[in-house]
Amino acid sequence: MKNYLMLKDFSIFSQKYVFVDVNELLYTRIFREAGVRIKETWEYAKEGSGLMLIICRILKKDREKFEKAVVQIRNGAILMGYRDYDDACRMLQDIEKR
Repeated sequence: MKNYLMLKDFSIFSQKYVFVDVNELLYTRIFREAGVRIKETWEYAKEGSGLMLIICRILKKDREKFEKAVVQIRNGAILMGYRDYDDACRMLQDIEKR
């Protein structure tokens, strides 16, 4: 299941994405290990939920690395017991369809 969306961005050097992560912020380690350079992040969490929406800006040349690495977040979240992770991803995909 896809856990991210590419957002419209008019920069010639960077690209914005939004993705689902857990409160333990798995993306920081995963992206660092994959060599994804993050320029900016915005983190949004609903109180009482173990999940977060992360909006980030990465270098365009790191898009392929990002799209491979972000899949590992889902795997980690499922292994950590976040059973509602796929539901959050479905909601994110529903937004994209609008």
